[in-house]
Amino acid sequence: MPTLRAALVLLLLAASAFLCNFDYPEWRGTEARRVQIAVEMVATGDYLVPRLWGEPTFAKPPFYYWVLAAQLHAFGLHEWSMRLPSVLAFFALAVLGFHLLSRWHGRAAGWLGAAGLLVAPVVTFDVPFAEIDPVFAALTAASLLFLAEGVLRARRAALVAAGVLGALAILTKGPPYLMFCAGPLVCWWRHSRLRGWAFFLPWLPLLWGGYRLLLGPAAGAADVGDTAVDESLGRLEFWHPQALAGIPSHLLRSVLLMGLPFSPWLWKWWRETRRATDLASRQQSFLVFAAAGAALILLLARDRPTRYMLPAVPLLVFGLAPLAAQSLRSTAPLPGAVAHALRWFGALCAIALLVMPWLPFPYPGLTPIALAALATAFWWVGSARRITAYALAMPLLVGWFAYPDRVRYFAADSDFAPTPAAVLARACTVRGVREVGTYGDVGTSVLMYTREGVPGLQIHGDPTMRRPPQQRFVLVQDRGSVKRPERAAVEWRELPGYRDVLRVQMGRSKSVSLRERQ
Repeated sequence: MPTLRAALVLLLLAASAFLCNFDYPEWRGTEARRVQIAVEMVATGDYLVPRLWGEPTFAKPPFYYWVLAAQLHAFGLHEWSMRLPSVLAFFALAVLGFHLLSRWHGRAAGWLGAAGLLVAPVVTFDVPFAEIDPVFAALTAASLLFLAEGVLRARRAALVAAGVLGALAILTKGPPYLMFCAGPLVCWWRHSRLRGWAFFLPWLPLLWGGYRLLLGPAAGAADVGDTAVDESLGRLEFWHPQALAGIPSHLLRSVLLMGLPFSPWLWKWWRETRRATDLASRQQSFLVFAAAGAALILLLARDRPTRYMLPAVPLLVFGLAPLAAQSLRSTAPLPGAVAHALRWFGALCAIALLVMPWLPFPYPGLTPIALAALATAFWWVGSARRITAYALAMPLLVGWFAYPDRVRYFAADSDFAPTPAAVLARACTVRGVREVGTYGDVGTSVLMYTREGVPGLQIHGDPTMRRPPQQRFVLVQDRGSVKRPERAAVEWRELPGYRDVLRVQMGRSKSVSLRERQ
């Protein structure tokens, strides 16, 4: 019952944290790609082979598409219904974290860990979207939580749960799950020489192997394995020495941004807890080393976007929450470094408040309220107890007062996807286009909005450009800017036998052209 009551409170907190980002007015990033694949799964009834505009695509395993397909059956196609699984996954993770942390370190740590996860800045801004990464992050973190429970407390059922959740994480995004297992496996070896591995490790290849077996060689099982390797180890082929310049910023983001809201306690963990041998300290180190191991492995990668490290957020929050809980009983003043950092942050917010009227951003709006509060908050934060409250309140403050202005800004911007889609839809309607092909990786969100504007429009995709298009009309994405051609060299995608009918801007550095066979 205590966990049930906590779940109701955490549900209200999750609604407060995610609702301000939940109604983003368009498909963001690769959201449209994921949703369209699920739509075609439901339309064709083939849940084994993901397809995008009729073409098989194995860039990601199918589990997340199955989740979206279930949402389509239950609620239909809406932005909120497609984004709901990501929010529910992190809500369930927060409840699990509360339950386990309460048993390991006490209820104060459980409450702080669950609340800190739901209001973490990276979580509030990256989770409430129809993307693979939030569900993958929740499955990965839940798997490693159960792994810590099973390894350090010798509980076989927890090891089995860790293995099943890890297998689902692999079936969601593939090998990146193993990157977060590196640190826990080292801790497991040092603790008990991998005792009980048979209850955990066999599950990891089981579901993946079963999917490939069901897929069959004719349907592209070989493509699944090849794509998984290309999307992980294969990316090392594109590594360049210039990637070394991004290592400091990657480590800084991993330490500070990913650890929020409990980053100030990371130094205390390093000095006092990481070498401790008691069970509670080992559980903390188990989770922190999982995040640290992934950060070190990513040093070899060419690109290190924040979403790659999203599973590290719950791992660090749950690992550092017990230290934050200890500070609630302390009235000692803040360490000098933390106090100076707060003052500098407040000064930056004050400067931003002063220069905001001259920035290309909606003003006046609600953003000045958030900046004014952050600029003056350091006067109130004077102890470790208060910085915990500050760390939890800051993301909610920014989300509710600054994010709505950001949404309105992008909705009015020319890069807003429905804007070029409306132009394309009008051109297709005028010319009576009922069937159009794509040549290359044309933005899925623009294609979806174009189809909404032209009921019955059939779209056939060819993102790999393996063969010449067969349709009379073709959509092609080009690099460059139609607004400022003098500032961006235009790269035309050659397509012999076709002429341009219309070319519109799609993003700041891309354009899409409607071409007709001559």
